[in-house]
This record gives sequence, structure tokens and C-alpha cells, in this order.
Amino acid sequence: MPPAGVPPSAAASASRALTCVDPSERTFQLATGPNDAGYVERLIRRSRADPAQPATTVPLRWIRNRMPFALLIVTLLGFFPAAGLAAGLLAATPIRATVTANPGGDSLCLATAPGAAGRQAEGFVSCDDERPGEQVDAYLRTWPGGDTLTDLRGELVPVGLAVTLFAAGLFLTGNIAYHRRIPDLTAD
Repeated sequence: MPPAGVPPSAAASASRALTCVDPSERTFQLATGPNDAGYVERLIRRSRADPAQPATTVPLRWIRNRMPFALLIVTLLGFFPAAGLAAGLLAATPIRATVTANPGGDSLCLATAPGAAGRQAEGFVSCDDERPGEQVDAYLRTWPGGDTLTDLRGELVPVGLAVTLFAAGLFLTGNIAYHRRIPDLTAD
């Protein structure tokens, strides 16, 4: 005969129901099998905190209980490069640059243009068959790393990779945090 109060789904294998109290002072019953009741009861008694001992706090426990630490690192490794590269691209200004070297073919041209504060900016930009001394469209990026000429198409790959890494970290973190929630079984 199963103990009283055990749900019908557990009645066939339950031989004893342990009445327990959770940290929020709510009572619940734990149905155990014939050979497990004593073992489970001993484990519960041993795990009870001693009220005389001060509670110790675990640093970052609130976040470690919700997601693996590696996902936090992946998310941050994606966020900081994405934010830095995107900020540099948003601050880039269109400019006409002079081609200094063109290796030909599908390669990028080396170009120069006047930068901020009278400094000379240099960088690789896309060009077709412009010869040295001809003008090409480029973007002057002053941050990060000083004055640099760039072609936005060449910058989209690193930004895209960093944003993808950040988005994947956010998605996995949210997914794991969502699936790790424990429903309140005592709620009516």
C-alpha cells in the first residue's frame, strides 16, 4: 500500500513519503522507493545547514547557477570587439584618397589621404584599375588606432564575426537560463 498523499504516477514504486521543508519554509513530500528511504533521509539530514554557522556567500552565485561561465566569456568576447569595430565604423567619414600602389587584379590598392590634425592617413581600399595618383572613394577611420583609410566592405567581415559571436552567446545564455528554470510545484 503506497503512503498517503503520493500522486498516482508514483504510487506503484513508492514505499515511503518523506515530508520535507524547503528554504522558503514550504513543505513538500518526497516519495522514495523501498530501498532508498533511509539513504535519502540521511542525505537530507546531513545537508541541513547548521544555524550556528554563519552563511557563506559564493561570489557570482546568481550568475553561475543560471548559465555556464564559458558562455559569459564567449558573449563578452563577442561584445567588446563588435562594439569597438562598430563604433569605429560609425565614426568613419567618406573621403577621396589618392592611390599610391595598385598591384592589379582583384587586390586592394594602397592609398593615402590627409587625416585628422594634418597627419597623413594610409590604408588599403578597393579599386578596379586605378593607377597611382588617381582618386578613389575611401573612408577615414580615426578611432581606434589613429587615422586609417579603409573600405567598409573589408571591415564588415570582422564586425559580422564579432556580432555573430555576441549574438550566439546571448542566444545560448538565454536558452540555458530559460531551460534551467525550476517550476514552483507548490503553486496552486
